[in-house]
Amino acid sequence: MAHRRWELAHVHPRHHPDHAHRALRPVDAALRPPGAHGHPAGGDPRGRARGQAAGPGQGHPRGPPRQRAAQGRHVDGRHRRQAAGVRPARRARPAHRARPAHRRRRRAGAQPGRRRRRPAQTGRSGGVTAVEVRGLGKTYGPVAAVTDLSFDVPPGEVTAFLGPNGAGKTTTMRMVLGLVAPDTGSATIGGVRYAALRRPAATVGAVLDTSGFHPDHTAGAHLRVYARMGGFPRHRTEEVMDLTGVTPFAGRPTRGLSTGMRQRLHLATALLGDPSVLLLDEPANGLDPEGNAWLRGFLRELAAQGRAVLVSSHVLSEVEQLADRVVVIREGRLAVAGPMTGLYAAPGVLIRTPGADGLSALLSGDGVTVERTATDTLLVHGLPADRIAAEASSHGILLHEITPVRPTLEQAYLDLTGGPA
Repeated sequence: MAHRRWELAHVHPRHHPDHAHRALRPVDAALRPPGAHGHPAGGDPRGRARGQAAGPGQGHPRGPPRQRAAQGRHVDGRHRRQAAGVRPARRARPAHRARPAHRRRRRAGAQPGRRRRRPAQTGRSGGVTAVEVRGLGKTYGPVAAVTDLSFDVPPGEVTAFLGPNGAGKTTTMRMVLGLVAPDTGSATIGGVRYAALRRPAATVGAVLDTSGFHPDHTAGAHLRVYARMGGFPRHRTEEVMDLTGVTPFAGRPTRGLSTGMRQRLHLATALLGDPSVLLLDEPANGLDPEGNAWLRGFLRELAAQGRAVLVSSHVLSEVEQLADRVVVIREGRLAVAGPMTGLYAAPGVLIRTPGADGLSALLSGDGVTVERTATDTLLVHGLPADRIAAEASSHGILLHEITPVRPTLEQAYLDLTGGPA
């Protein structure tokens, strides 16, 4: 007796409303006539030419998707032909669906299995310039706001951006962010213009002013709106609120927030995308001394994580403790750019002595400058205090005061700009 195989047969509800289920039925391929449910020898697996409509007795009646998925399978979940030890033939790709030519070509010099790496767009990786300004210029009518300005903001450091009011600091930042089109030059982030970044909000965070809040939104609602707009996960709002100290007033409407609270909320908004570059215009404005100390440590930590941080500020005492580098502009032009230590003059020694004339003649020489600041006062550069004291003692010159003098950022800034910050 010929062995019989069994398959799942679908009983359509239209034919048997009271028995809408699948049942086992015997199958004998040798006894099935051509055109029945089985596969005719040498024919299409569906028993008809491709594209031909199914006639009576051909194919499965159409049922719900989950039921149709089970049709043509054996009881153990395998296809009938696989159960019989026959591997289904792979269908040839139709001519009209041939692989596109641009996917068949291989780039010249490319190695198989190697992907082309995209250019870096952020400043987190070592050695990549995060922000690069080259020959930037902008005029408003007859007024030149920025002229031929060039500087770098490297990753892993805090760069202070200094200059008098109206010097062009905010205009420069707006050009870096693509908010103002430069007349000349370029501003790029990781070698890419801001407008060409794939995810700008996840690359650059910026705080340019303390406005822009809906007065009826709470601080938390403001952050959730911006997170949704930027495609950031909801839990990120909780993280940045904790990081910036917004959590205690997250439920308060923004119209009732103090200037310091608004600054914290702006900073939290800028950090939603975990950016690698931060551009902050006067972030310490409105903060109390405790808030300033917190901000200083917070920005230092962000830079230590590999971010590039550009901060403009008029609080020079805070900048002196915060920044690694400094960019000073005056009337839209670069005055100086480089490490903070290079901004200062060499340290000096202040001396008060009744023998100022004799000591001045004694100390003056190669590499040493002596400046007379008063009748009995000298400012000496190029010699340490202990050497000056030893020379004066050996020549019997009485000293009333000898004090090392450390130059200040404020004095260096005034020397460069000729006015207050």
